[in-house]
Amino acid sequence: MLTKEQLAAEFVGLFPQYQAEYDEHMADYGELLGHVFFGGVINLPLTALLKENRDEETIRRYVEFIGRMFAQGDDGARNIVQVTILEYLGDDDDVLQWAYGYFSDALIEESAEVEKSLGRREVILARENGKRLVRWESLLPTESGWTVIELG
Repeated sequence: MLTKEQLAAEFVGLFPQYQAEYDEHMADYGELLGHVFFGGVINLPLTALLKENRDEETIRRYVEFIGRMFAQGDDGARNIVQVTILEYLGDDDDVLQWAYGYFSDALIEESAEVEKSLGRREVILARENGKRLVRWESLLPTESGWTVIELG
C-alpha cells in the first residue's frame, strides 16, 4: 500500500509544475497534509479541464493517478480520494458527468458510494449493448428524474 507521501512524490514526478507548490506546502506545514495538498493540485485544475472537456491527455493523467491512489493507496490515501477529490468533483453535475467518462468502473462505483452517503445522488453503472452507461437520480428534494450518461 502506498502512503500519501509516496503518492505525492509520484504526483510531482508526473506533474513537475507542482514541485514548487509541494516544496512550499512542506515548508509551511512541516509535513504533508494530504487533503490540503491533493485538494489544491488536483481539484481545481482537473475541474477546470473537465468543464471545458479539453486536453484529454492531461485529464487522463489526473484520473489515472486518482485511480492508482485509490487502488494502491493505504487507508489515508483512499480517504483523500473519497473525501477530498470525489466529493469535490460531485459538487457540479457537468463536471461529474465528464469525469465519469474518464473514470474506471471502480472509481465510478466509489463515487456512487460517496454521492449516496452525502444524500446527493443514486448512481448506477450499467452496460447495455456493449456500452457503459451511468444513470443517476438526484436525492435532493428540489430535483427529480434520472440522468443517463453514455460513457462508450
